[in-house]
Amino acid sequence: MRRHLQIGEVARLLGISTKTIRHYQRIGLLAEPARSAGGYRLFGGEDLLALLRIRRLTALGLPLSRIREALATPENRGPLRRALEELREELAVEMQSLTARQAEVDRLLGEEGFGELGEPAPPPAEVEKTLARVRSQLSGQFTGVDPAVLDRAFALDRRLLGLLYELKLPAATRENLRETLGRLAADPALLSPLLPLLARWVALGEGAGLGELEEPPQVEALAREIAAALPLELTPRAAAAEPGTGDLSEILAELARGALPPAQGRVLARLREHLQERRENRAPENKRGTGPTALK
Repeated sequence: MRRHLQIGEVARLLGISTKTIRHYQRIGLLAEPARSAGGYRLFGGEDLLALLRIRRLTALGLPLSRIREALATPENRGPLRRALEELREELAVEMQSLTARQAEVDRLLGEEGFGELGEPAPPPAEVEKTLARVRSQLSGQFTGVDPAVLDRAFALDRRLLGLLYELKLPAATRENLRETLGRLAADPALLSPLLPLLARWVALGEGAGLGELEEPPQVEALAREIAAALPLELTPRAAAAEPGTGDLSEILAELARGALPPAQGRVLARLREHLQERRENRAPENKRGTGPTALK
């Protein structure tokens, strides 16, 4: 009765390739087997057992380098236990990610317009906190503003910021966004000149009969008023482009407009033009604003 198998027989028994077995031997994961008089590799029961262990651990997701360390000292099971504990932690994180992805897929399937991929992902947690803090402070300082209007306006800001943060923005653009949010967190009253215009802005997004082919007269009027009321601290400033990125401001503005209802998108387009005129008409020493490049 034979006590040894050749490499092809072992490969067929385990459902792996002979190339894989040779690779395991080459990296020291599997001991070099005995050889026949003709130089053929001869595998015994211990070799089969070792290969079964390796196959089982690779199927669990352990990389070969960790398997080699875990099985280097068969008499000491500590390394293997540690490797499996680490793998368990990694799998728990992966399962959380998969659960979140499944929930997002379920949410999109539940929407009538899931073909548009629904809402963008929420902005980072620190941005969410800043928006909530600014919203709370504005409610406390300016009691004449309808809370429902503030809620809808900030929901729109959150949506647009979420859209931006889904992109891998250049460092200069990320820094400009960070500066704007920092200014608002430090002094939410900067937004006070815009508050009387919020209700009209929100209504444009919810109003009926504002067709996409014609521009309602309130679009131009509102864009001009917002441009005049927008504090200089929050107007865009040019940022040095990173190598290979170019100026993204127009693309980001177009992206933002496309995420808005048609009338609001047209306000944003006209607002950008009016802000450009405003910057060009400033005194030379004031032509560089102090705020970030944002959506406008």
